[in-house]
Amino acid sequence: MPHHPLLSTPRMRLAEPGDATAICAMPSAGRWRHVGEASTALRAAALSLGDERSQEHDLRILLFEIEREIVAVAALRRGQEPELAQLITLVLHQEMRGCRLREQPRPPLCALALRATMRFAAENGYKRMAAQIANADAKGMRLAQRAGFGRVGHADRDHGVWAAGLR
Repeated sequence: MPHHPLLSTPRMRLAEPGDATAICAMPSAGRWRHVGEASTALRAAALSLGDERSQEHDLRILLFEIEREIVAVAALRRGQEPELAQLITLVLHQEMRGCRLREQPRPPLCALALRATMRFAAENGYKRMAAQIANADAKGMRLAQRAGFGRVGHADRDHGVWAAGLR
C-alpha cells in the first residue's frame, strides 16, 4: 500500500464559470469504469456552469483546494423534488486518493469532501441527498454508508440509488 502524506484541511469554495478549465484539467483518471464515469460527469457539469440550464437546476460545484490546488470536486443539483439535492459526482485528484488529513481523527479526504458537500446542501435548504453509485464501487458504497446513506433502489443494472437525510 503506498504511503500518502497527511494533508492540510482543504478550503471549500463554490466554482465559477471561469474555473471550468481547471476542473476539466484535474487529473482524475483511474482504471475502473466508474471512475471514468465520474470524471466525465464532472467535466460535463463544469462546462455547463453558468449556462441557463445549470441555473434552472441549481447546479453547484464545490472545489476543495489546498494552497490553490484542486484536490477534490463535488457537483450537485436540485433533484426531482424541491427538498432533494442530487449529488452528481464526487471526484478526487488522482494523487489524493487514499490521503488523510492531519487533523484528528485523521479523516480521509473523500469523507471530508462528502460531509462538507452534505453540510453545504443542508445549509442551502435541502433536506435529503441522493446519489447514484456504481455497483462495482465498493469503496464508494462504504463511504456513503459511513456518511449516513442507504441504498434505496436501482438506477440501472450497474448503479444503485442511495439517499441520506441532511441535518
